[in-house]
Amino acid sequence: MKYVFIINPKSGLTTIQKNVIKVVQRLLDSNHEVTVFETLVEGDAKRIAQHAPTCDLLIAVGGDGTVHEVVNGLMQNEIKTTLAIIPAGTVNDLASHFKLPTKENGIFNYLTDFKVVNVDVGLANGTYFTNVIAAGFISDIGFKVDRNRKKLFGKFAYYIEAVFDAIKSMKKANRFKITIGEHTVELDAYMFIAINSTHLGGLSYFAPHASCFDGFIDLFIIKKTGLIGGFILLFEMLLGRHIEDHNVIYFKVKSFEVDCKENLTVDIDGEKGDKLPYKISVLKGALSLATLND
Repeated sequence: MKYVFIINPKSGLTTIQKNVIKVVQRLLDSNHEVTVFETLVEGDAKRIAQHAPTCDLLIAVGGDGTVHEVVNGLMQNEIKTTLAIIPAGTVNDLASHFKLPTKENGIFNYLTDFKVVNVDVGLANGTYFTNVIAAGFISDIGFKVDRNRKKLFGKFAYYIEAVFDAIKSMKKANRFKITIGEHTVELDAYMFIAINSTHLGGLSYFAPHASCFDGFIDLFIIKKTGLIGGFILLFEMLLGRHIEDHNVIYFKVKSFEVDCKENLTVDIDGEKGDKLPYKISVLKGALSLATLND
């Protein structure tokens, strides 16, 4: 087989990076053809994916941001190569959803004996995403937490930032305008989150009814609650019980439009997007993904 690796050496988990190098050598020893690229700056993973040599499997090694770039490189150029993910970042939501391995033997077995599935991809103003798009309260912590804190605290760096952000942000809500089909609603809310898998920010059951295969995206609107109600809601999120909270509005939709009076910046798969408004839709089964062969 022909393998192409796109490795982000700045991703947080160096142990996994070392495991990948060992796997590359084992693939070469097994007479597979292997090409390895390393990213240097933001945007490299996307550019490499666009121009990578023809291969049987394109492997993204890094966090959610690396995967986001690679997916956009493939989708924007209509490249149908199957994608594999080796999670080496801080959170790795999509990889966690599919329980993709991080240890040497697990990675080697995954890359040499995998099952291909066609997963849904979100499209937001021309940018593709595999897991989440959000704006408002705590949605920007993915690009506010610096690399040193992520290396020191791992995913807990996000949780710490979320608490401090909550204290500052819960005093006022944002005025959102959300359109689903022919219906439009305006309301005061802290944030919206649209998610394609069960995992968000390391929380395993943020969207317990979400599926990567159903052609729908799970849309959450978090209404204004006040400080005490907001902290109760945060605690419910940690336990996966927030979907039952009366301050949470929940839909499964194929597309929607969102705008905000406050002109908020959007988070897309943990990366900084543009400011609202956005038109968001789901492309059913648009990405070929290598998963574990059960």
